[in-house]
Amino acid sequence: GEDGCINNPVAVTVRLPERVLHVPASYRRRSRSGPGGWIILGEPELHLGTPEADSLVLVPDIAGWRRERMPEVPDAAASGLAPDWVCEIVSPGRESHDRVRKLAWYGRVGVGWAWIVDADQRTVEVYERTGGRWVLHDGVADAGAARIAPFGEVEFDLSEWWAPAPGAIHVVSEAP
Repeated sequence: GEDGCINNPVAVTVRLPERVLHVPASYRRRSRSGPGGWIILGEPELHLGTPEADSLVLVPDIAGWRRERMPEVPDAAASGLAPDWVCEIVSPGRESHDRVRKLAWYGRVGVGWAWIVDADQRTVEVYERTGGRWVLHDGVADAGAARIAPFGEVEFDLSEWWAPAPGAIHVVSEAP
């Protein structure tokens, strides 16, 4: 929707150099009950302060806030509120930056959940911030149905996430 909330089952498409990741958005609902109640934004600019630094600017690939913490999408181009969940899609040549540096920064500012998605390997690593440390909560690979925290109420079909392999022919047939 125009307010940054997705109200029907569509897909968020994240385009990165040489790859496309399709993330189904059917779990995002306007309702405050059930599995909905999230605001999900692509590449939000986060201006966050920490005890170690006055200002830290982070741009996750995808970030989400529970509606009880962020009831509406802010009008400003940047947010000063740390998200509840971030998703980083591993970029070729920037693996250590995506997996190590950014994850450490997210932990310092209070993000509770992080996904590291490797589209080449077709994996999702799910981390939870517990006791001041990132703990691997789950790992999901390849295709098939999966329930992934913090959105465990919803079943994702991971086969919809991955773009066809380079050189593959993707045929879409339509009913006559």
